[in-house]
Amino acid sequence: MENHYSNNKYEPEYEEDFNEDVEEDVEETVEEDVEEEKPKKKVKEYKPVNIQPVNRQVQRQNYDDEMTIGDWLMTFLVLSIPLAGFVMFFVWAFGNGNQTRATFLKAFFILLVILAVLLIMSGLMFGGMLAALM
Repeated sequence: MENHYSNNKYEPEYEEDFNEDVEEDVEETVEEDVEEEKPKKKVKEYKPVNIQPVNRQVQRQNYDDEMTIGDWLMTFLVLSIPLAGFVMFFVWAFGNGNQTRATFLKAFFILLVILAVLLIMSGLMFGGMLAALM
């Protein structure tokens, strides 16, 4: 039986020829895949390096700067005295005394300035509202 539509040269005339061709193609494809595999790159072997441990201890500048609970209580007691507390506030904050106390008092001074500015602004606003009502 002749196939009238078989203009393709790869198309087999008989089924047996077709099966043989498929088996050959599969074998060739497998061989090509094996040949196409690229050789793996050689991985460099790293030798271990002796690493010295890093000293990460926190070093304090001065143990004299540490304040005890008693020091803090005396600080607040002195600051509560009306005129002497005001003077000592600036002496301790900007003098050459204990660094911990000075840092605390500088931060407290900044907070007081911010609160004073807010108080003045709110007083002006409240005064302006009262003046507008009268």
